[in-house]
Amino acid sequence: MTGEFQNVISRRHKRFSSVSGCLPVPHQWHQPFASFITDKPRICKTPAMCWAKIGSHPVQLWSVTMIAVRKARTADIPVLVTLEREFDREERKIVLKENQKLKPYLRTLRSSRSLSEQMKKWMASRNSLVLIAEADSRPCGYLVSWTGTNTGIFRPKRYGFIAIMFVRPQHRAQGISSSMMSEALAWFKKRNVTHVGLTVLSDNKHARRIYKKWGFGDFSAVMWRWN
Repeated sequence: MTGEFQNVISRRHKRFSSVSGCLPVPHQWHQPFASFITDKPRICKTPAMCWAKIGSHPVQLWSVTMIAVRKARTADIPVLVTLEREFDREERKIVLKENQKLKPYLRTLRSSRSLSEQMKKWMASRNSLVLIAEADSRPCGYLVSWTGTNTGIFRPKRYGFIAIMFVRPQHRAQGISSSMMSEALAWFKKRNVTHVGLTVLSDNKHARRIYKKWGFGDFSAVMWRWN
């Protein structure tokens, strides 16, 4: 990029971005801009690249998508049921692709009414947290977690549990799942919960990589043999 072209950008940047809502970003600046996207766990900015011209020069632009993570409300239940359906379909597809023998053990598909009642119970409980993620005010994911107690072996007496986490495919790789996880872990910490767990099928390698990135590790394993 020539010095003249850089000067064109710096001269026109303020006026241009105030009109379009886009930020001109030369190629070599992409990484510094992207590095601050997920600094805030509750609300973060996610870039999407587009093109425009300043004078006769083509310029790469980043339009900013606002990502918000908040507690779900009763009015969100229909959307949460839709997201739950999408999660179920994707989970079945991924699991059965790896191992058809697991089909009888997948979650039973429930009616919309049953799912709605379950969401209401989770929202009403002091021991549960339901989060919804929005991209530009449009729902794009959700998380369900709760606290529990246990008197058996191989599990902490009091623990937090991440039951469900889902982000729509078109909104992935934008830090949304990390933002929801951060909110859930902060919620557990406020309740003095020191152990947080989740379950994942051993064949789901992609999910396991993500969970390990967040600090989760194998604690115990349930092994089965098919006769």
